[in-house]
Amino acid sequence: MSNSGGEIQSTKLSVNEARQVLRSIQHACDLNDVVKIKVGELTWTTDARLGSKDAEDIVIKFDGPGGFVRTPAKRKDVTAAMTEFVNRFGPN
Repeated sequence: MSNSGGEIQSTKLSVNEARQVLRSIQHACDLNDVVKIKVGELTWTTDARLGSKDAEDIVIKFDGPGGFVRTPAKRKDVTAAMTEFVNRFGPN
């Protein structure tokens, strides 16, 4: 991720933390709403409200001590990533 100053940083998530993030993203998509969770030092916000531009677009943002990242994504791409994660690491 790059922070607001343009520096590149990375963070590691455990499998359980990644599950929490993916579940929150799925929940936002199911509700077509905004869902915010805190995992470790990061706060993850998914905005899956149906906008006037494209109903397939969502925005994922995470904030932490090193800055923040805001990135658009397509629902189908996020769903595919979640399926791949579950296939690799299991549903629980």
